[in-house]
Amino acid sequence: MPSRPAQQTRPSRILTWNLQWAAPRSWRTAVIADRIRSEAADVAVLTEARIDVARSLFDHVAHPGPHPASRQPNGSKVVIASNHPMRVVDLLGSPHLPERNFAAVDVDLPDRTLRVIGVVVRWREKRRYIDALPDALAATVNGPTVLAGDFNLPMTRSRGLDRDLRQTLSSHDLHVWTASDWPQLASESALIDHVAGTPDLTPTAVRVWPRRCAPNDPRPVTDHAGAVVELPTQPTSTTPSAASPGQPIRS
Repeated sequence: MPSRPAQQTRPSRILTWNLQWAAPRSWRTAVIADRIRSEAADVAVLTEARIDVARSLFDHVAHPGPHPASRQPNGSKVVIASNHPMRVVDLLGSPHLPERNFAAVDVDLPDRTLRVIGVVVRWREKRRYIDALPDALAATVNGPTVLAGDFNLPMTRSRGLDRDLRQTLSSHDLHVWTASDWPQLASESALIDHVAGTPDLTPTAVRVWPRRCAPNDPRPVTDHAGAVVELPTQPTSTTPSAASPGQPIRS
């Protein structure tokens, strides 16, 4: 079991946000950085993100590789980032998933090792993604697990793809914590970026923010709202995590 720093006294914070390929040194990235720092995220699942932007904000970064949709060599559909040590578990998920839209890592938080899965349910390939996801989850959901990313669905409807994705996640003990008609987004599009987790993790707080979150600036920072959940600390234990060892990340 890796050594950990002193017990963290505040809750662990897991954030997800679609950055819409925000470039370094842009006004959008400056606002994004301020938001992420203000939330003090321990882990961020960033989608449609520049890898260099993620590295400017966090010590450790994992991703399945640049994606052609970014139209640049430095853009990844999903990036998992943290200032805590991480190990890569899986950057494929399933050969039937759309390419480079899945990542799984183990993050050594001060109070636990947390399995974190990042997903992008591709807008034009939602049915394909949902149909292929069970195999990926069967291989990667292990111990305390959080799954986050761009679902491209509000997850508040009781029919169609919302229902099918909810059932797929639930069958692997993952329950969506962010599915709600958020009043903060009443004048915006619905939240379609979500955080889900296993029953042994119960959030003590969930926060969302709109696309237009720059102070005194009406322009949208990205085309998605963002979300963060807080997980309570647990007492330090000498019992090893159920998560299996992976490949250390060297940033």
